[in-house]
Amino acid sequence: MNNNTMEQMNTLEQMNTLEQIETRKQEQLTCMVSDEQLSEHFRLSEFTHSITAQRLGLKNEPDYQQRLALRHLCQEVLEPLRRHWGHPIRVTSGFRSIRLNHAVGGVGQSQHLLGEAADLSVPSEQVAREWFEWIVRHTDFDQLLFEHSALMKNRWLHVSCRWQREKNRHLALFNYKAR
Repeated sequence: MNNNTMEQMNTLEQMNTLEQIETRKQEQLTCMVSDEQLSEHFRLSEFTHSITAQRLGLKNEPDYQQRLALRHLCQEVLEPLRRHWGHPIRVTSGFRSIRLNHAVGGVGQSQHLLGEAADLSVPSEQVAREWFEWIVRHTDFDQLLFEHSALMKNRWLHVSCRWQREKNRHLALFNYKAR
């Protein structure tokens, strides 16, 4: 082999090695993003996990702007509530892709689509009242609804927080009947 051929082979090997390294970096980044820490006690996976999405094979991954909105929701409302409460808070529905939102019967303009909303499991109506009142008094939220479904005997708190604080409406409704 001549020197020119050897140089070309070395260049190809280097390119393949660089491509493999770049692929590994992308895989690591994807793993990091899929479970990034949004605040001290909340991870992205808590907001994207969906049994419905898994069952239907739907992708439910927020983009960069939606992740920023989720981080803002955690830092402004959920993390302060978690610190005050002193116990873990379970998110039952967080970010929703358009297809997932449609599959679960969500409204077309749902703040879940933007990463601005979360539904929280509440162990009792008394705890729901305590959380509700605390959020109203101590956080800058957009919407706060204590929702229930008589048909399914479920209850949860829906809380949202807009990225632009001046647009938060501070709309709070207790005992809101879900469809």
